Amino acid sequence: MQEKVLTNDAQPEGNHRGQQGKMLKPPSFYVSLIIGNQLVHNCIIDSGASSYVMPKQIADQLGLQYETISKGVVQLDGTAIATVGVIINLSLTLHACLNVVVLQDVSVIDLPPLFALCLSRDFTAKIGGYLSTDWSHMLFRTRYGTKATIRSEPIANFHIDPYTPSQINANCSAFDQEDHPSTDEADTKVGSIPDLTLDEWANKVHAFDPYQEVEESELGVYCIYEENQPIPSITKPDHKDDNE
Repeated sequence: MQEKVLTNDAQPEGNHRGQQGKMLKPPSFYVSLIIGNQLVHNCIIDSGASSYVMPKQIADQLGLQYETISKGVVQLDGTAIATVGVIINLSLTLHACLNVVVLQDVSVIDLPPLFALCLSRDFTAKIGGYLSTDWSHMLFRTRYGTKATIRSEPIANFHIDPYTPSQINANCSAFDQEDHPSTDEADTKVGSIPDLTLDEWANKVHAFDPYQEVEESELGVYCIYEENQPIPSITKPDHKDDNE
C-alpha cells in the first residue's frame, strides 16, 4: 500500500480564499526540532501528508540508523519516491517547548533536502494541538495541561545546527493559564521577527549574509526564499578563519 507525502513541489489546495473567491494554497508551517544533540530547522507540518519522511542526506548528516524496508511513498502528482529505510522510534523534541516529545517511525527517502523533516498530519493531534485557520500559529497543551501557542518559523538558511541547551529560543511558547476561545489567543513574539502573517512575510525581501554575527535574541539566521534562490544548505556555513 502506497502512502502519500507532500513536497514543496506538490501541496494541496486549501480552504483559504483570496480575491474573487479564488482558492489559495495554505502556507506551510515550520518548526525546529531537537533530534539527538542537533537542532533541526525547517521541519514542515503538512496537513496532506500521511507519512513522516526525512531526506537521506539529512538522516546521514544526523548519523541516524535506519532499517532497510520496502515501502511505497508517492507524491500527490503520482510520481514515486524511493524509500531507503525506516528510522524506528525517533525522538522528536519541539524546541519551542522542550516538554513536548514525540516518538515516531520516520521513512528515509531519496529526495533532495528541500526540507529537513516532513511531519504527518497527525503530528498536531499527537501533541494535543491544532493549527490556526490562517496557519500562522499552533496551539497545544503541555504535559502539565497548560495551553501554549507558537508561531510558524521562517525558513532557515540551513537545516542542522549543533544544539546547546543554554541557547536562547526565539520562538519560545506563549503560555496561558486560563482557557479562552482560540480567536483570542496571543501569538508568540518571535525575537526580532515582525508580527506578520506568513503571506506578508512572503512579500518581503530578506538579504542573507551567511557570515553575519547573530544577535543573542535570535535563534539562528532566518530568511525567506524566493523561487530563484537555492534550497537551504544541510549545515550552517563555517565562519572563515581570518588567519588562513
